Amino acid sequence: MVPKLRLLGKFLDGEDSERGKAFLYKLLQLLRRADKKINIARCAYLLTRLEPKEEGAKKRAYGEFAKQTYLWITDGKDRGELITAIQIYVYLTRKRGA
Repeated sequence: MVPKLRLLGKFLDGEDSERGKAFLYKLLQLLRRADKKINIARCAYLLTRLEPKEEGAKKRAYGEFAKQTYLWITDGKDRGELITAIQIYVYLTRKRGA
């Protein structure tokens, strides 16, 4: 689970925090219902929409993040660990007093 948490932090720490959290909550909702194949496709679509337009370090980081995340989504054990990693990441990055 640690590699998943690390990859989430590496990619999302540079993102607008509200945009990143909205993405994570949508992804989490789909992952929890991944028993229906359509939700795996929706996860892939959600990942695609996050792709930066400009070339550079951000796009390379996205490529690594999207590829690895999709691999985890399609494996049951990894998917469970990803759900836990997302929950921990959201908890660790939440704003205090909100």
